[in-house]
Amino acid sequence: MKDKYSIAQRNQVVEENLCCIDTVLRRHQGWVRQARLEYDDLYQSLALCLILSVEEYDSSFGPLRPYLYRQLQEELRRIYEQTKITVL
Repeated sequence: MKDKYSIAQRNQVVEENLCCIDTVLRRHQGWVRQARLEYDDLYQSLALCLILSVEEYDSSFGPLRPYLYRQLQEELRRIYEQTKITVL
C-alpha cells in the first residue's frame, strides 16, 4: 500500500531530496557526456521521475532515499539507452 502524502507533504519530500538528482548525475557523468545529453533537459526529466517516485513510494520498498536513488538511476539508464539507440 502506498504511503499517503498530501500535495504539500509530497512537495516538501521532493524538495528535501532534490540533491539525489545531482548525486546521480555526478556519478554517471560519463553517460551524460557520451550521449551528449542536455543537462537542463536531463535534470527536468529526473525531477519528474523524483516526483512520481515519491508519489508511488511504499514503505515496504525500504527506506525512501535508497529507493529514490534506484528510481533515478533507472530513469537515467533508460534515457541513456534510448539516446544511444537513436544516435546509432
